[in-house]
Amino acid sequence: MMGKKIVYSLEVKDPELAKTILKYQNNPELILLAPKDNQKWYVRGFFDSQGSVFIDEDGFVILSILSENPKKIDVTQKILQDNYNIHSIVFHGQHTDIVHEPSRLLILGLWDMAVFNVQIGMENGQLRERFLVAINKLMDEECSFIENEDEK
Repeated sequence: MMGKKIVYSLEVKDPELAKTILKYQNNPELILLAPKDNQKWYVRGFFDSQGSVFIDEDGFVILSILSENPKKIDVTQKILQDNYNIHSIVFHGQHTDIVHEPSRLLILGLWDMAVFNVQIGMENGQLRERFLVAINKLMDEECSFIENEDEK
C-alpha cells in the first residue's frame, strides 16, 4: 500500500447528517455507544473500504484493515473482540519526519476469519471472492496434511 493514496469524495446535502458524519469521523469512539448492529455495519463498511485479504509467504490467510487514524483501528479491534470474540493484532505505524506508516489491524486465525465472514460479512465482491478462494486453498492444504498424517 506504500506509495498509494486513498482518495474518496462524499457529498452530503443534509446539514444534520453532515454534522453527524464529521462528529463520528473526528471521534470514532462514539460508535461504541451505538447499538451493536450499527457497530457491525461500521466494521463492515470500514473493511469494505480499507480492507484487504492476502496470503503471506508462509501460506497464512490474513484479513487486514489499514487506516491513517489509529483510533479507528483501536475501536474496530474493540468491537471485534467485545461483540464477536474475534481476536486480532494491531500495529500502529511509525510517524516521523521521514516515515508515516498507517496503523493496521490483522485477523490471522482461521476460526476468527470464519466468524468475521459469518457475523460481519463482506459487501465488496472482490474482497469476498479473494477471501473465499484463499480459505478454500488453505482448507485444501490442511485436509491434505491430515490425509498424509493418516497414511503413516
